[in-house]
Amino acid sequence: MRTMILFLLVLALASCTTQQPRVKVIGHRGASSVAPENTLASFAKAVEFGADYFELDVWVSKDDSLIVIHDDSLQRTTNGEGAVADYTCEQLKKLDAGSWFDAKFAGEPLPTLKEALQLAKKNDIKVCIEIKSRKPGIVGDILNLVDKLGMADRVIIFSFDADQVAEAKKLRPDIPALYLVGEASNADVDKAVQLGADAIGIGDDATPELVDYAHQKGLELWKWTVNDIDDMLALIKMGADGIITNYPQKLVELLAQK
Repeated sequence: MRTMILFLLVLALASCTTQQPRVKVIGHRGASSVAPENTLASFAKAVEFGADYFELDVWVSKDDSLIVIHDDSLQRTTNGEGAVADYTCEQLKKLDAGSWFDAKFAGEPLPTLKEALQLAKKNDIKVCIEIKSRKPGIVGDILNLVDKLGMADRVIIFSFDADQVAEAKKLRPDIPALYLVGEASNADVDKAVQLGADAIGIGDDATPELVDYAHQKGLELWKWTVNDIDDMLALIKMGADGIITNYPQKLVELLAQK
């Protein structure tokens, strides 16, 4: 009898001390607070800071290469001008994608998706691949590259395009996909479920009710782009599963303190 009572007490204590899973730390375009966004330098910093993932954006060049850059045009983050799609990969690789951020990054090139994934594989970090281009076939091209590099268990596919999310899950149901939305509602969660997504990523303010609803539907909820410590703490408290931030170093430090 005494043994049984002790056993039940241990179970009760264990249930009281069980903690929710650690929130995932995602470096937005790498560690873009300290290095030029969407470059190998920025991704390397995300690794250095201990992020779980770095996030990147993919467009397609004139010769169908998968290029990592956020905008469909070059002028904001390189010394080039015009549309990414008007240049070959070789031409794009000659551009300076670092000087706009800081002179010490002068000459930093635009990476290909292959280069970014190889860096991730070498450094044991996962990658969020946001598909920006709407070019037919891009989802399959990305998944084929992921398979070729043996990274199927190290990536998650992002898109605002519902059709791309559905296509990704149809082609590779084993690879996680996240449906991106701005303002989020229960209806958006329901749509993510219909698409076969594994998570929903929201830009609008999260609420405990929305987080709970996503969890009830079997989805993770990730929030972008969160740079304020108080906002990070609030999301952790309400049970968000992933925080996408330009400051992964801040979030990693915050989690270490907790």
